Amino acid sequence: MRSHGVAPLLLACFTSRVANGAIYFSPHVQDHMVLQRSPQKSAIYGTLTRNNDSHPPVVTAVVTSDDGRRYSKSGNVRGDEWIVHLRPESAGGNYTITVSCENCSGTKKKENENVVLRDVTFGDVWFCGGQSNMVLPLKKSFSNKISGDRIRSGHYGNIRMYKKNIRK
Repeated sequence: MRSHGVAPLLLACFTSRVANGAIYFSPHVQDHMVLQRSPQKSAIYGTLTRNNDSHPPVVTAVVTSDDGRRYSKSGNVRGDEWIVHLRPESAGGNYTITVSCENCSGTKKKENENVVLRDVTFGDVWFCGGQSNMVLPLKKSFSNKISGDRIRSGHYGNIRMYKKNIRK
């Protein structure tokens, strides 16, 4: 009995992805995020798949503000992880951050060599955490007029929410 089917196709897909290489942000680095404002330096980071040749990957971030200011910063690569430390920025802004990777792709198509964050702002970043009995919905912390839905819909454009699911 011959069995060709799906297995060779799946193997080809997985090996070609690894061979082509790519760069990705860490899952919690997303559009609309807030990065810590000055005087601290913010960092963005993620993973990459190396090219099959001997050239080391080179990661560079280009930060562009809505008023056209622009600068670039080189990143550090250790193994399959990368990090870029950005310059300290004052609070505010609407930034686009494009991260590129040289020697991450083995194809002429250069697929996934750039990743982009849009609508990034700099400000004070607060992470709250604790025991499960500390869970407090936003609607209970302010008046009923302010809710997560209103914040997400743009009524409070300078407030950005990120919710990490609780493991049970």
